[in-house]
Amino acid sequence: MRHKICIPGVLVLLLLAAPVAALAQPGPPGRSFQFRFGGFFPSGGGDLWDDNEVVFTQDISDFNDFTFGMSFVAPVNNHLEFGLNVDFYDSTASSAYQDFFDDNLFPIFHDTTLDSVPLSVDARWFPAGRYRIRSGGRRVLRPAFYLGAGLGAVFWEYEEVGEFIDCSQGCGEFDPPAPIFPGRFTDSGTAFQTQLSAGLELPLNPGFNVVLEGRYAWSSDTTSGDFAGFGDIELGGASLFMGAALRF
Repeated sequence: MRHKICIPGVLVLLLLAAPVAALAQPGPPGRSFQFRFGGFFPSGGGDLWDDNEVVFTQDISDFNDFTFGMSFVAPVNNHLEFGLNVDFYDSTASSAYQDFFDDNLFPIFHDTTLDSVPLSVDARWFPAGRYRIRSGGRRVLRPAFYLGAGLGAVFWEYEEVGEFIDCSQGCGEFDPPAPIFPGRFTDSGTAFQTQLSAGLELPLNPGFNVVLEGRYAWSSDTTSGDFAGFGDIELGGASLFMGAALRF
């Protein structure tokens, strides 16, 4: 069974418990617990992805895939909020060697998997405010556009499993041909991440909003483990989300 990422349980429990704690305390209105679903589009680049695209029939777009996440968001005032976020991404793509085949002239395939779990804190600025104040001091929610910036950590795991060529004696034109062997190679780590976002919240009623968000994250790490010496792995990219905010 393939090893899964070990998510720091304390941080996830804090995220899940935050709305319950907030309900028990007096404070400014407008807190929300948000769920989102969408797609993650890795940026690629860096040593590992570039080398893979030269050696294998692999493109970074093969890893465009589903992602989902949740946030606890707390307001400071009508124009500023802070969010605690966790997201989940897992994608597998198959590829073969570009220029080599087995003895029967069939492609030599393997699967590549990237798992990542970003945990981040961000600030969200609403240029026009989240609500307007009518006579009597009554607050009325309205569609609210925001810009965000944040930082955090990405817990990631990378794996290649399938058939590989033993290139210890070279992989050019030679005789006898290099042996083919089954293998599984893994690496994992924790990387620093920064991100920018833009979004729109559409209030359907005082307790429920529809959320649309676009995000771009920057993150990279140095490979180790089975991939020691392969250079950097880029973990950032663009995300598009649609979700819901439960306000209380």
